[in-house]
Amino acid sequence: MNKRMRIGEFARRVGMSVKTLRFYADQGVLVPAEIDPASGYRFYRAEQLRHAREVQNLRLIGLSLAEIRGLKQAMSTANSVSAALDRQHRKLEDERSRTEQRLAVLDLLRHINAHAGGLSDFAFDVVEPESVWTTTVASDRSDLASVFDALEREVSDVQGRA
Repeated sequence: MNKRMRIGEFARRVGMSVKTLRFYADQGVLVPAEIDPASGYRFYRAEQLRHAREVQNLRLIGLSLAEIRGLKQAMSTANSVSAALDRQHRKLEDERSRTEQRLAVLDLLRHINAHAGGLSDFAFDVVEPESVWTTTVASDRSDLASVFDALEREVSDVQGRA
């Protein structure tokens, strides 16, 4: 299967835009099999479809083009691919943890806004050193007990302590 395809056909087959393919070629990530010197037309081979799909999957999990280019150079060893996937997994887990923390604070703010008449009387200081995060609530309002109860519920939802 040594079929030569113009860039438009290849783009349709892999579900990428021609513009993206040109950009990936310029970045050295997915280079055409040949470029006609007279016309400048770019041609890809059917064997490159698999690599294009790999690039799509790696982009989908958030790898940068530089990381993909590095992987392409090291593809001869499965360990480097596994290590890169493991690193990306840890990175995404860290991002998920930070997102869950932000959502807990957001839920608390929404609760305070709905039940305590707004946020203007409250000051929050959120600190995230490594695996610990702290929220400080200050208010001159008399209903601070209900705010603290809400904080306790929100924090316990993420297995923390207020």
